[in-house]
Amino acid sequence: MPYKDSTAHKEAKARWYQKNKQLTKDRALASKRRTQEQFKKMKSNDIQYGCLVCGLKTNNPNDYDYHHRDHTTKVASLADMVGRGSWQSILDEAVKCDIVCKSCHSDIHKPNYPFHK
Repeated sequence: MPYKDSTAHKEAKARWYQKNKQLTKDRALASKRRTQEQFKKMKSNDIQYGCLVCGLKTNNPNDYDYHHRDHTTKVASLADMVGRGSWQSILDEAVKCDIVCKSCHSDIHKPNYPFHK
């Protein structure tokens, strides 16, 4: 039954949490792991065509990054969103990105860095 008094509602939620603390933590961890697995599958699927810049193709997702085409629309990096944001928010952010190899990604952001190539 909903509470008319917001303070009483907050107190009831706090009591429920204290009684169910482990359940809440387990659910949060399970959700985080599901999101991580979904992200791994998405990235593995996205790398099939290789780097958008140089065409490098490997089967190792760790060789690639998601690069935001327009940094002004960036909410957060996709890797940072995994485990924190909803799956839908990750998908919404991924639409704004291209898949590039780590070398090309560093060239995009630091084109005149002295140790490149």
